[in-house]
Amino acid sequence: MTRNATAAQPSTAAPLTEAEAIAKEKQVWEVVEKKDYKAFADMLDEQAASVSNEVVEDKAATVKGVSTFVPTDVVLSDWKFLPIDKDAAVIVYKANYKATVNGQPIPPQSVYASTAWVNRNGKWLAIYHQESEILKTPPAPTAPKAAPSPATAGTPATPTSDVAANEKLVWDALRSRNYEAFAAFLAVSVVIYVPMRLIVGDMSWLEPYGFPLPIQTSRILLYAGYFLTGVGVGVVSLHAGI
Repeated sequence: MTRNATAAQPSTAAPLTEAEAIAKEKQVWEVVEKKDYKAFADMLDEQAASVSNEVVEDKAATVKGVSTFVPTDVVLSDWKFLPIDKDAAVIVYKANYKATVNGQPIPPQSVYASTAWVNRNGKWLAIYHQESEILKTPPAPTAPKAAPSPATAGTPATPTSDVAANEKLVWDALRSRNYEAFAAFLAVSVVIYVPMRLIVGDMSWLEPYGFPLPIQTSRILLYAGYFLTGVGVGVVSLHAGI
């Protein structure tokens, strides 16, 4: 009785070590690379399942899918070993490889992979395998340039009696986003030019006492306003601006 009972007990295997788990994982990749799909199937438990980014498959579907897959230049690294108990362990690693699927090349792959191994009557078989694509980290977006605050914005330029130069200052203020300076120029120009323009028009020229340089009548106050503004700024500080 005792002899028969002892003979009926299933054979046992020692707990899986990290070195043995790594060796088994490498063996799986080697038999697939050699297209030895029977050897691959023999390394899977009958209840085996595999998970990828696209699908979850049982043993039969896994073997069928692998039969269309031929890896090359396989590099396995970054091993992590997790013993669960004397009959189960998990190995995690990184895999880089090239491959063809159905005879067609696919882009080089970089994945994190994990396999759960179980002891079945003294033989270690893979019962679960998962691969997750390693996504490339995109470059950090360039931070947009902050608009200058009023405290750090450049000092507004000082208007002069040169109308063309003053017009350039207006556009410079817009380009530098110095909206306060632009508003000041605009307000002064409207107040001292528009009324005279409406009263005398554009074709009126003033030549007092035969003065050799005629003045456009509608711009008399414009010239005077810019001139007085420049004088006022000069009295306060030549570096202060408006």
